[in-house]
Amino acid sequence: MTDNAESYLHYLVRYGSQRELLDTVIPHLRRGLDAGQAVVLVCRDDTNRLLSGALDAPVASLGNGELYTRPAAAVAAYRRMVLRYLDDGFERVQVAGEVDFGERPGLGEKGIGFEAVVNVAMDGYPVSGICLYDARTLSDAVSAELTHTHPLVLTPGGSVSNPQYDSPVEVLRRTARAGPPVAEPDPPTYDLPGLTDTAYLQSLRAHLRARLSSDRLPAGLKADIIAAIGEVAANGLRHGRAPVRIRIWIRDDRVVCTVTDQGSGFDGLLAGYESPRPGPRQTGTGLWLVRQLCDELATGHTADGFTVRLAVQQRPYHHPVMLHGAHARAEVARTRTERARRRADQIQRELQERWNRQDLRVHRGVRGKPGDRR
Repeated sequence: MTDNAESYLHYLVRYGSQRELLDTVIPHLRRGLDAGQAVVLVCRDDTNRLLSGALDAPVASLGNGELYTRPAAAVAAYRRMVLRYLDDGFERVQVAGEVDFGERPGLGEKGIGFEAVVNVAMDGYPVSGICLYDARTLSDAVSAELTHTHPLVLTPGGSVSNPQYDSPVEVLRRTARAGPPVAEPDPPTYDLPGLTDTAYLQSLRAHLRARLSSDRLPAGLKADIIAAIGEVAANGLRHGRAPVRIRIWIRDDRVVCTVTDQGSGFDGLLAGYESPRPGPRQTGTGLWLVRQLCDELATGHTADGFTVRLAVQQRPYHHPVMLHGAHARAEVARTRTERARRRADQIQRELQERWNRQDLRVHRGVRGKPGDRR
């Protein structure tokens, strides 16, 4: 497989020295530049300077802290960044990055999860993702999981296929926290009675706004929480079984919520990571938005029913994550508005066609059978 293929290529680079990093990555990126491809560096500032200096060519760069906020948010930001370059006429985009979600020590569940799901989320995009890891800082366990999340390995001698690559689902099952969502040890701040019909969803959001208005939470955080709860409750009513119970815990550093319905549930490992597919019956928008807005999403069966547990850390209103949440909510609102408009246009066309057929029968003096003129 070459970098001219119309597919996502995901490379692992493990290096033991600065020299090895340059010998591995620079020839690959130079070939991309020579082929007219876009090259983007998404690393720590010192690594960005090192690579751009060695390339001695104009390349785009941004700090990895701007991209790696939440795994799902990082996937969405990654995709938007790539699409901008493709829209500008580049046939392929090379992205060299250092994945860092602020987990200490080293890469943790979020980082491994991102490396796994990006294989699915970016499938079909003409992108080369080159992930850089200093082998001197990796534990044996993390190094092994990185091997399982990258289909290709890049070395100074070139790229090779990785026979130890596992499917994203296998990796997530192995690394995600096992068991049902963890129960909170104390009574909830708010315990909302069970919802029984989707007709109450709008009033639910108004009720949540009223309840949360007395808590000293940033406005953006409240909006994110209300939107996420509404989406999960809607899924519970439409795809699960009523009643749906909502419980909220307000902590000093985070907000935790559980949404429980009486249905059979779903496998939430990959749900919400892929961008919603366009179409008249577009699906996946709700869980995609929830992933964008929440730091944690866990699903499983508890004593009360099938439970979705959400957690959102409290952050200043100007934090990149909060800005991303506002962007995601606006994006979904635009998508749904456009879908509703297309549906209204379709209904209008169908009604007009039905009216034209009926009008034609009247002009021809044909009475038609009962029930024809619906």
